[in-house]
Amino acid sequence: MEKDAIAQKVREIFVNKFQLDPRKITLETSLNDLGVDSLDLLEVIMDFEDEFHVTFENEELQSLSKVDDVINILVKKVN
Repeated sequence: MEKDAIAQKVREIFVNKFQLDPRKITLETSLNDLGVDSLDLLEVIMDFEDEFHVTFENEELQSLSKVDDVINILVKKVN
């Protein structure tokens, strides 16, 4: 799966889960700027795992700070 397709799906999940303006979600947007707290992060990660049929490791979760971090991990796992 191409990075652009994964990025688009990640944006869609963030928009739908948190009722966000899609224009505010860029690769450099921090998860904090999206209002994602630790509980929200766990919930949205479960959505990503279901959508992409992958599993995030605890170490990976701790390294997430920007939307691009999520996308890069998914690209590695999916491909």
